[in-house]
Amino acid sequence: MRVYIAQLNPTIGAMEANCAKIEACIDEAKRKGCDLVVCPEMAICGYMPDDLLLEKSFIDAVEKALSSLITKTKGIALIVGTVRRSESAVGKPLKNSAAVVVDGKLLGFQDKSLLPTYDVFDEWRYFEPTDVYKTWEIAGTKLGITVCEDLWPTYDPFCSQRYPHDPLQHFEKDNVDLLINISASPYSQGKIETRSELTLQAARRLQCPVILVNQVGAQDGLIYDGSSLIASGDGELLARAPSFSEAHFAYDFAVKTAVSAPEFAQGQELYLALCMGLKDYFVKQGFCKAVLGLSGGIDSSVVACIAVAALGKDNVLGALLPSRFTSGSSRADALALATNLGIATCELSIEEPLHAFLEVLEPVLAGGEWGLSQENLQSRIRGDLLMAISNEKGYLL
Repeated sequence: MRVYIAQLNPTIGAMEANCAKIEACIDEAKRKGCDLVVCPEMAICGYMPDDLLLEKSFIDAVEKALSSLITKTKGIALIVGTVRRSESAVGKPLKNSAAVVVDGKLLGFQDKSLLPTYDVFDEWRYFEPTDVYKTWEIAGTKLGITVCEDLWPTYDPFCSQRYPHDPLQHFEKDNVDLLINISASPYSQGKIETRSELTLQAARRLQCPVILVNQVGAQDGLIYDGSSLIASGDGELLARAPSFSEAHFAYDFAVKTAVSAPEFAQGQELYLALCMGLKDYFVKQGFCKAVLGLSGGIDSSVVACIAVAALGKDNVLGALLPSRFTSGSSRADALALATNLGIATCELSIEEPLHAFLEVLEPVLAGGEWGLSQENLQSRIRGDLLMAISNEKGYLL
C-alpha cells in the first residue's frame, strides 16, 4: 500500500479553504500513485470549534464540505476527520469521526471512543462516544482506524486511570494489517517524544504498522506541532513529518523508504512553537503587522525576535517609551536591537502624561515617596500609547 500523509493546518470554520487543501493533497496523491490519503482529526472544520458545534448552520456546512470531498476521490481512498450528527435520539447529538471514502463513495465512519475531558479538553460537552470498532478493506489491506485519544487508552498525564475500556484490544482481536490514527494533539514540552513512544508501543502491541497523522498550526490558545509518524510492526520509526509546519509525503510500505525530519533541542522546539503560534494567530485573524514596546530589557527583546521570525522585519514596529527613569544604556540597547533585527522604531516620551497624572493625583499621593502607585502609572501610560498606535495603524499589539 502507498499512503499519502496530509499533515494539514486548518482554520476553524473555514470549510472551503480547508477542503481546498485536502483536495490539493488528493490530486497530488493521485499523481504519485497513492492508494490512500490520510488527514488529521476534524480536518474539514479544524479542531476544536467549541460552541460553534452547537450551531446547526456549522454542522450543515461541515456535511456539505464532506459531500464535496467525496466527489474528488475517484480512483483513490480518503480518511478524513469530520463532525457528524448522531443517528441516535439518545445521548449527545454529535460524533467526532473519521470518514472513510473510497472511489467516490462514502463507506462509513469510525467514531471516536475515548473523549478527553481533562486539561484543555471538553469533548463530552458535544460528542457521544462509540463502542463500535470497525475494520476496513482498502487496496487489499485490512485496516483499523482510531481517532486521537483512542490510540493511547492507558496514557494519563495526571497519573490516574481515566478510561474504562481499551479500543486497541478490538483491533488486536481482528488482526488488522495496518492501524491509522487521525489526531489533533496539542503541543507541550515533551509531548512529541511521548506521542511518538505511545505510537511505537501500539505498533508493537498490534504487531502491525501504525500511521499517526496529526494536525499542525495554532488555534486560539493551543499550538499543534504535527510531527506525524509511521511505525513498523516491530515498533520502529519508519517516517516522521516535520514539526511546526504543514507537510505532505507519500510512503510506500513495499519500498519502506525512510522519511526523516529534523529533531530539535528543547529550547529550539519551544522557539519554533512560539513562532508558529504567533504567525498563525496573525494570519488566521487577518493581520500581518505588529507593534510592541522596546525597553532594552530581555523580555521585550525576546518578544521582538519571535515577532520578526514569525512576521518578517518589515511587519514589526518597535516603540521606545522612555521616562525620567529610563537609562541611556537601556535606550541604546533597544535601538541596537532594532538595528540588528532591521525593524522600524518610533519614540514617544511618557514624561508629559506621567507629570499630568501625578499632578491630578497629588491630593491622594500627598507628596509621599515614589512607590508602587507611581511605578504602575508608567506601565499603564505605556499601554495606552501602544494601544493608540495599534488603533491608528491597524497593527496588533
